[in-house]
Amino acid sequence: MKSYSKIRHINEANQRLEREFLDEQGVLNTVKAGVQGAAKNIGTRVQNATSTKQKIRKSPKLEGLTQKVKVRSEFLNKQLEFLKKELSDYKVELEQLKKNSPNYTKEIEAVIAQVDAYYNGVDGLVTQGNNLQNSSVQYFA
Repeated sequence: MKSYSKIRHINEANQRLEREFLDEQGVLNTVKAGVQGAAKNIGTRVQNATSTKQKIRKSPKLEGLTQKVKVRSEFLNKQLEFLKKELSDYKVELEQLKKNSPNYTKEIEAVIAQVDAYYNGVDGLVTQGNNLQNSSVQYFA
């Protein structure tokens, strides 16, 4: 003779144990995923800390501002390149004037030196603008 109540109690106990086991597995998987995530996070932070490139958190506002600065610097660089050409033309004119006016060589050379200094300063700004244009920021999420 079979005892249906015993079989039912055994089945219920088995189901309860199985649920508890699955719940424990879920908790273990959650903990495991958390540990793996933390390990990756730590690995990324170590890599970022030891990397020679600049890395920052991704920000839409930062990306927008970076683009604005790059567009503005490109515009300014075009103007500065035009100014460099004008200064070069002035220097050619001054050199010609120096040949034609030997009595004013000293004064003309002083102006040429000022034009050269101005040209070098503008050239430095152009270099900075080009560096800005070529700069990049690596993002991580």
